[in-house]
Amino acid sequence: MDNRTSAAVLVCAVILLLGGLGSLGQVRSSALLVELEGKVEVSRAGSPLWDPARVNQPLLPGDRVRTGDRSRAVVRLSDKTVLRKGPQTIIEIPAAHGAGIRLVKGILYYFHRDKPRDFPVITPACYAAVVGTEFSISVAENGDTAVHLLNGEVTLTNNFGTLQLTSGESANAGANSAPRRTAAIRAINAVQWCLYYPEVLHVDVLEWFGAEALWIVP
Repeated sequence: MDNRTSAAVLVCAVILLLGGLGSLGQVRSSALLVELEGKVEVSRAGSPLWDPARVNQPLLPGDRVRTGDRSRAVVRLSDKTVLRKGPQTIIEIPAAHGAGIRLVKGILYYFHRDKPRDFPVITPACYAAVVGTEFSISVAENGDTAVHLLNGEVTLTNNFGTLQLTSGESANAGANSAPRRTAAIRAINAVQWCLYYPEVLHVDVLEWFGAEALWIVP
């Protein structure tokens, strides 16, 4: 092998090595588990196993995070975006930039400290295309989904219809029904109570009306 051929082979090897390192860099963490309380577990992408979570644990695309009863967790997607998970909640980290986060069940609160941005959420009952800075979304055991938009806009879509919401509005979407608007104020208070004050009061001392009682897990 002459010197010219050897140099060409060396250049190719360097290019392949740099390409491999670049690929490794692209598989960096897309999220970070920054707070946890109670029982919080992580399942790596493609794995059926659940392991105890830890503070500052990197989360990769496709990883799932779940909280137990009377447990909470905070996932940071960026310096300006956080997700707060209530008790008995399961989420899946987006597999690609711009892809929707999957909320399997439970309560999720989203807060973004900058200009409104697109943040899709996929649930068993609908696809929520959110452009906003603050909202909460919950999924019941049967897949029924409730969205409470504090600031921004959202379009809810499923096989039965489409509904658009603006700041201060709420809606429900069933697995077998079109999205529909609902009363917002008291339901939002119930969600925030679940996320931030899970053990300050006993639910029996609170006065709940109708479907609002479904937000609280005793």
